[in-house]
Amino acid sequence: MLKDKEFLKSGLKLVVSQFQLITVILLFLLGTLGFLSYLNNGAIADTFDWFFPFQVFGISIPTSLCSFIFVSKHELSKKEFITRCVIHLIMLLAIVYGEGFLFHWWSEPSGMITVGVIFIIIYVSVWVITTLVDKKNSDNINKALHNVKAKEDAKE
Repeated sequence: MLKDKEFLKSGLKLVVSQFQLITVILLFLLGTLGFLSYLNNGAIADTFDWFFPFQVFGISIPTSLCSFIFVSKHELSKKEFITRCVIHLIMLLAIVYGEGFLFHWWSEPSGMITVGVIFIIIYVSVWVITTLVDKKNSDNINKALHNVKAKEDAKE
């Protein structure tokens, strides 16, 4: 069970790591799309407006804050976890499509589909990376606990 300070610390750590992942993956995907557009057209077809960095932060900050929904003072049951996943997904879609509408990321339905594909790629990538990092951390903790137990058993 997490104490209040540990609870906030783990939540903040999760939000910061999610912010970093979302920002890097988003910039990578947008750069890749720009490069593919360049290869396809032979010229730089799209340029970014001066407020583009603010749009990236405008997506990365609120979507990473949504990850706080997974921080809990107790272990989540399967039902609680799935419920939080659904709520999380709805919140993320509302933020992404809300900002997309606000900043005119699309002028036709195909643009909405492109945003959806980018969203799915980022969503899955962040989940996979987070799961792998969490598993590695868990394995390291278990290994350290095993070593401590082995040292205690050797003393006896």
